[in-house]
Amino acid sequence: MTWRRRIVALVVTVGFGWLLAKSSAADVRWHGADAAVVRLSWVARPERIEQCRDLTPEELATRPAHMRQARECSGASATYRLSLAVDGASHEDRVLRGGGLRNDRAIFVLDEFPVSPGQRRVVIRFARVEPAEAPMDSSNVRRGAVPRDLTLDTTVTLSASAVALVALVDGRLQLRTP
Repeated sequence: MTWRRRIVALVVTVGFGWLLAKSSAADVRWHGADAAVVRLSWVARPERIEQCRDLTPEELATRPAHMRQARECSGASATYRLSLAVDGASHEDRVLRGGGLRNDRAIFVLDEFPVSPGQRRVVIRFARVEPAEAPMDSSNVRRGAVPRDLTLDTTVTLSASAVALVALVDGRLQLRTP
C-alpha cells in the first residue's frame, strides 16, 4: 500500500469516527413534544393449569420402579389477554404467554403508548384467557402468580411530555403520575 492510500484511509477512518460520535449524541424524539405517554411496566408469573389423576395399581405395576408415582399430572401455563383503551379508543389488544420454551417463565409487559395531553380515561385489562373453570391443581399454585383478572379503569390528567406509569403492585394494577 502506498503512502497516499494510507493517508486517504486514515482521513476516511477519522472522518467516519467523527460522524459516528456526532450522530450518537443527536437528540431523537420518538413521540412529539406535545404528546404524553402511558407506560405499562410489570412482570407477572402465569398460573399453572394442571390435570392430575391417580394411577391404578395395574398401571403402576407396568412402570419402572423409579417412575412409580401414585399421581400423574400434565399441564401448561396460562395465557393472558392485555387490552388498553384510552377514551374508548383501543390502543392494544393481544395475548401474552410466559417466556421460555414451555412458556412457564415470567411474562414481561414493557410498552409505551403516546396519547394527547389533557384529561383521559384509561382502561387496562390483563385477564387470563383460559376459562375460570379450567382445572388447576391447588397444590401446585405458583407463589406470586398473577390473579386471573386485573382491571384498571381511571381518569388521569396528563400534561405535555408527561408519563403515566402503570405497574403491578401487590397483585393490583396501579397508576402513577408525576
